[in-house]
Amino acid sequence: FNGTMFFDSSLHVEAWSKIYQDLHPEETKPLSSAVICGPNNDAILQSMAPWLTAGERDIWSEKKEALYRQACLTKPELLQLSPGTEAFLQYLQDQHIPFGLASASIRSNIDFFFEVFGLDRWFQKEQVVYDDGTYPNKGAMHLEAARRMNVSIADCLLIEDSPGSIAHAKQ
Repeated sequence: FNGTMFFDSSLHVEAWSKIYQDLHPEETKPLSSAVICGPNNDAILQSMAPWLTAGERDIWSEKKEALYRQACLTKPELLQLSPGTEAFLQYLQDQHIPFGLASASIRSNIDFFFEVFGLDRWFQKEQVVYDDGTYPNKGAMHLEAARRMNVSIADCLLIEDSPGSIAHAKQ
């Protein structure tokens, strides 16, 4: 979803930069977007602040996503589906072509996306695969999405935007 159906990289960089500054107040160099594009929040936080416990990473993850959602709402010019997304999803639906959504986003963001973009026109929220902490990587999420659609992963076209997620899709 992020980076393919919704061009929001700058909003993630903004939110992660604030989190990074909170965790590293002495750091003066800006956060590289390469560090935060692709992995799930837990992996990003483990890399960014290896001293945090799992519970602390959950808290920081929720804090980051609240900052991200606030950034989305304060920049309505960016809060729109990428060009062609609505027509593409409607075409798939009209042609009865199975399609699903696997996102590295956490549940609170999935709820947010459904609300602001009206994703329930095309997706059933309970069928969306999202970062609930049970998937080791995006590849496992792709496999689960295919399973939920009752199709072979070999018959799927995976659309990704980050190098890490593309590598998981190839696997």
